Amino acid sequence: MPSSRATSPWTANIRTLVFRAMAFVAAASTLHGPAAHAILISADSPPDMSKRKSQPDDNGSRPDGASGSTPNGARPTCHATDANDANDATDLLPSDGGDPARAYRAYLAVLQSGDVIGLTRLVTLQRLDEIQALRQDKDFKPKFGFMQARSLRQARFVHGTLEGRRATLEFSGKDAAGNPATSRVTLVHDGDRWLIATEWTSTSIH
Repeated sequence: MPSSRATSPWTANIRTLVFRAMAFVAAASTLHGPAAHAILISADSPPDMSKRKSQPDDNGSRPDGASGSTPNGARPTCHATDANDANDATDLLPSDGGDPARAYRAYLAVLQSGDVIGLTRLVTLQRLDEIQALRQDKDFKPKFGFMQARSLRQARFVHGTLEGRRATLEFSGKDAAGNPATSRVTLVHDGDRWLIATEWTSTSIH
């Protein structure tokens, strides 16, 4: 009789993880509500550093030679990385949120206007790559429309902190349907401006 090959626990675990990942991807394509919004526009979870692309140097090019071009073929204008110095102190932002809050409101205005190219000028390189990947999605229009509908209106700064070149802010407001919503956003300073790094928005539907 042919001998049967035993499956090691390690192999079984890998198969389980693969099946779960496939199920997650399938579910993400049909999600609606806060969970879908988090998948589309959030990067709160720490990125997989083994897959992360190299960051650009001071002249906007990547050390590995990749162009990182914007959707219209131009070189990206965002040079910021997400790293902070370990010794950076944490300070509170002023009551109006200062320049980081103004940068986020400008981002919201561009997002709600539908100017995708304009968005690429207001985000970090990692977010730029995410936006370009989304533009290649066959369901880009409905997904982008969902992002627009869920983005904050009447955004009111609640509080925020500054740690080195990174600012973390919380806002409250409403979505396009008038439902109460909150956003937590991180921005990275690029030397002369603040760029959107991550955004997490949740909505309360009554």
